Amino acid sequence: MQANNLADQLCEISTALEDAVVQTHGELPTRSVTTLLLLRRCAAPSIKFISKQIGLSHSATVRLIDRLENAQLVQRMKRERRHVRVFLTAGGKTKADELAKVRTQAAQTLLARLDDEQCIALSKAFTQIMSGIDRLGSFEDLASLTAGRP
Repeated sequence: MQANNLADQLCEISTALEDAVVQTHGELPTRSVTTLLLLRRCAAPSIKFISKQIGLSHSATVRLIDRLENAQLVQRMKRERRHVRVFLTAGGKTKADELAKVRTQAAQTLLARLDDEQCIALSKAFTQIMSGIDRLGSFEDLASLTAGRP
């Protein structure tokens, strides 16, 4: 029962962070936001890789990339054998940086309610949870990028 309650709480926190981004940049669908943030972390991934990471079919990912390319947020690179690589344009990088900043600020607002001891305990729990997630990079890499932030 406790695990279900914790799962519900984690989902609520995730939703709050997503809502903060949508509230600020509501003109972008959630999958577009996810893709821009992915491209911010990963230099020129293939469409196949993007598709796997964001959970869309290949054809749906191609349509998503088409929309982002029409908005001049991403650009396709020439084919590398069968792979088409995608990267952020200058405008896309700016937008992705804004999205990441809004999400981080929303998370900091939520975490500001905790004291230092609670933050340390939560960080340990998050580290353990994140170690089981198959993601680009590792949680330790992410933690090192955010170390020292107020």
